[in-house]
Amino acid sequence: MEEKVESNEEGLTPEEVQVIEEFQAPCRVRNLLWCPTMDLLLLLAKTGDVLVYRISSTQRIAVIKAKAFAPTESKSKRESESKKKETKKKKNNNAANGEAITCMTWKHDGTQIALAHASGHVTLHDIVASDISEPSLARAGEALTLAQPHMASLTCLQWVSAQSRPPERGGKGFEFRIEDRSIAHFEPLPSTVEGTSFSAFGAREGGEERGKVEKRPYRDKVDYLVSGDEEGHIQIRAFGKLTILQLDVKKAAKLKSKIRIFSAGLSLDSQTLSVLALVEKPAKKGGGEKGGGHSSLPQLLTFDTSIFGTRREEFRALSVHMCEINYLISYAHTCLTSMRSRWTSAYQAVNRRLKLVTQAIEDHGGEPNARVEVELLHLLVTGMPSKGLEVFLIEYLSLNRLLDLRRGIERAGAAVLQMAQANLHPALEQIIFRLGELTGLARWLSSYGDMEMKSVTLAKASRAAEMAMTTLEGFRRAVMNSQKGFSLFFTWLTDARGRVTGNEEKDIPPPPFSASPQGFLAIAMCIQRNLTKDTVGAFFKRGSVEGGGKDPMKSSEKEKPWRGPSLEQAFMNIRKTWRLVIDTPAEAVSNHVTLRAVVRIDSSVVPSNGVMALNSHIVDGYEYAAFVRNERPEREASAGELKRKNKSRRNSADKGNKGPVILIVRTSKERRLKDYPGMLASQRVDAVGLRVCLEDILPQSYQITSVSFYDATHLAAILKLEEKTSYLALIKYHNAGYKLISPKERGNSKTVEFDVNPGIPEEPAEVSRIIELKRDTLGLTVCSGRSSAAVLDSKMKVLAVDLAEMDEDEDEDEEDDAAEEEGVED
Repeated sequence: MEEKVESNEEGLTPEEVQVIEEFQAPCRVRNLLWCPTMDLLLLLAKTGDVLVYRISSTQRIAVIKAKAFAPTESKSKRESESKKKETKKKKNNNAANGEAITCMTWKHDGTQIALAHASGHVTLHDIVASDISEPSLARAGEALTLAQPHMASLTCLQWVSAQSRPPERGGKGFEFRIEDRSIAHFEPLPSTVEGTSFSAFGAREGGEERGKVEKRPYRDKVDYLVSGDEEGHIQIRAFGKLTILQLDVKKAAKLKSKIRIFSAGLSLDSQTLSVLALVEKPAKKGGGEKGGGHSSLPQLLTFDTSIFGTRREEFRALSVHMCEINYLISYAHTCLTSMRSRWTSAYQAVNRRLKLVTQAIEDHGGEPNARVEVELLHLLVTGMPSKGLEVFLIEYLSLNRLLDLRRGIERAGAAVLQMAQANLHPALEQIIFRLGELTGLARWLSSYGDMEMKSVTLAKASRAAEMAMTTLEGFRRAVMNSQKGFSLFFTWLTDARGRVTGNEEKDIPPPPFSASPQGFLAIAMCIQRNLTKDTVGAFFKRGSVEGGGKDPMKSSEKEKPWRGPSLEQAFMNIRKTWRLVIDTPAEAVSNHVTLRAVVRIDSSVVPSNGVMALNSHIVDGYEYAAFVRNERPEREASAGELKRKNKSRRNSADKGNKGPVILIVRTSKERRLKDYPGMLASQRVDAVGLRVCLEDILPQSYQITSVSFYDATHLAAILKLEEKTSYLALIKYHNAGYKLISPKERGNSKTVEFDVNPGIPEEPAEVSRIIELKRDTLGLTVCSGRSSAAVLDSKMKVLAVDLAEMDEDEDEDEEDDAAEEEGVED
C-alpha cells in the first residue's frame, strides 16, 4: 500500500480521487464545461468545434461544428478597405487557430447551450432536439436577426434566470401581470412545415414526440444571456435572443485605455451588472523594451441595472411579444421558402419540356430560336401544327410525360395553397395581433416610457404586415387562376396530341379544338402569360407583381389583375420595419444603466496572470470576485539561467514557501457606510487575501492554475506542483475576515471608486478538502448541483471526480474492507 502523507495541525490529509468516469478526448481541448442538471460535458476543441459527451457512458452524442458567418452590414459600412482586409486576415487566423468558437455556457436548466463565435455571433442549441449539432431550428433566424452581433470576438457568456412569480393579489410585494392574450385567441401553428425540417418552438422531432408542441417556457420568468467581447462591449439578451441592452463599458467608465472583458454576469435580482475586465495600462515614456510595453490590470466594475428589476414584468411582456413576432417572421420566411421550392420545381419541369419544341423545329429545317408560345397559339387557332411541333408532340411528349407534368402542376398548386392557408395566413394574423399589443404597450408611458417604444415605428410595421396579408390574398387568387388555366391547357394539349398521333397517315387536317369562347380565351391567356412568364413565381421574387391573379374564365372588367408588391417584397418590408422596432429598446435602456463602482486591483496585489473568477450570483447580499497571486511565476525557457544566478535564493524560498494568495473582493449595494459616518455611497467593497499555505501537506512549491466558485461557501482551485502533479482543493471564502475598503473622493455623484492596494489583510485559507489528482491538470469545471467536477490533463484525458463527502459509516466500511484485503494478502 502507498504511504499516506502526514496530516497537518488541523488533521487535513490529501484524499484519493473518487473517479466517476474517465475517457480520452479525441482531439486537443481548450476548455470544458459541465451541465448543471445532467451528466453532459462540453469539450471545446482547438479546431473550434464543440463535443458533447455523456459522462455516465463516456459516449459522444453530438459534435457542434464551428459556423461561418458573413460580416454584418453595419460593420461593413463602418470599416475602411484596409480595415476590412485586416479583419478578414484576423478572422482567417482565428479560424486556423481553432478560435471560431471562443466560449460557451449552459442554460441554468440544462436545456440549451449558448456558443460564442469569433465573428461576434451567438448561436443557441437545444439539448432536447434530435440534432443539437445545428442551431435551434425553431428559432433559426432569431439568434442572427433579432439579436445584434458583437463587432469583436466574444470572450464570455453567462445565463441568468430572473424569477418574476408574484405573490397572491393583495399580498405583500404583489406584482401586476401582463398576460399574453394571443394564447386565448389563436391556435398553435402547425409544428412542421411541409418540405422542411423547420419545427415550432418546443416541438420535438423523432419518435413518439414528433409534432408535439409543448408549453413555451417563458411564462413566469425571464432568462437573460450576458455576453462580452474583447473590445469592452456588453450585451444582455432576453431569452438569449432579444437584445435589450448594448453597453460600451469603456465609454460608460470613461476609460482612455483599451479594455477586454474577462467575465460578466447579472445578479439574480437583475439589478446589478458585474464586469471583470482587464484594462490596459500604457507603458511609461522612454521605457523601451525593458519597460515591458503595455500591461493590463484587472478591474471590477459594477453597473446599476435596477431598471431590469423595477420593470421586470414590463421587460418580460415586451420580450415575449418581440421574441414571438420574430419567431413568426422566421416561420413565415421558412413557409415562403418551401412554397417557392415546391412551385418552382413543378413549373420548371413544364418549361424545360416545352423548350424542346425549339430544338425540334430547328432539327427539321425550321426557323432558329422559334418561340414556343407562337407555335402553340398557331396550333390553337388553326388546328394545324408545324412540322417541328408535330415531331415534338409525337417523339418528345409521351402521354405519360404529359400526365406527369399536369399532376406536378396540380399538386404544387394544391400544396402552396395549403401552406398559404394553414401556415402563412395564421402566422400573419398573429404578427398583426402582437404588433397591436405592442402598440398598446407603447402608449402606456408610465411603464414603457423608459424603453422609448415609438407608436409611429410600430404603425409602419403593422401596415407592412397588413400589406403582406393583402398580398397573400392576391397570391392565392393567382395560384387558383393559374391552376384553372393550366388545367384547360393540358386538356387541350392532350387532345391535340391525340389528334396528331391518330391522323399521322392521313392528309386531312384534324378538326379544331371544340371549346367555349371563354375556354378558348383561357387557353390563349395561359399560353401567353403562364408559359412566357410565371405569374405565380413572380410572387416569390423581389419587386412588384403586375398582371397576375385575374380569372381567365371571367370576362368581367370589375375583376382586375393583381398589382402590388410580391410576397417576398412584402415580407422584406416587414423585416425592415421590424428591425427599427427591436433596435429601439436596447438603445433606450442603455441610457438608464449607470456605473456604480470601479474597483481597481493594484499590480503588486494581483498580477495580470489571467487566473480570475467572478460569481455574480448574490450570496447573503454580496457578489464575489477572486484573483490569484502566485508567489513564484511558472518557469519559462530561461529557467536554466535563472537557476544558475539565483540558486541559493530559490532554495531558501523553497524552504519557506508561503503559498499563493487568493484575493477575494466582495461588493454589495449599500446607501450608507456605517464605518465611515456621513459618507454616502452606492456600493460597499470588502476584500481579504486568503493565503493557501499547505507546506505541511505539500512540501514542494505549487501554484494555483485555475480557480472557480464551487458553491456559496467554497472555491475550487487547482494546485499544480513542479513535478507535474496537481491537487484539487476546496477553500472556504464566505466567512473570512474581510476588510472594508475606503472609497476615494468621488468625481461624480453616481460612481464610487475603490483602490485595492497593498495592505489588504491576509489570513490562512481554510481548506476543507484536498484531493490528489496525480496528473498534470490543464482545465477545471465544477457542478455543485451534482457535487462533481471534471478536470482535463495534459494527455487530453477527461476525469470526472465525485466531490460528495462520504459519511463516517462509509469511511469505516472502507477501512474494514481494506483491512480484510490486507489480511487475505498476508
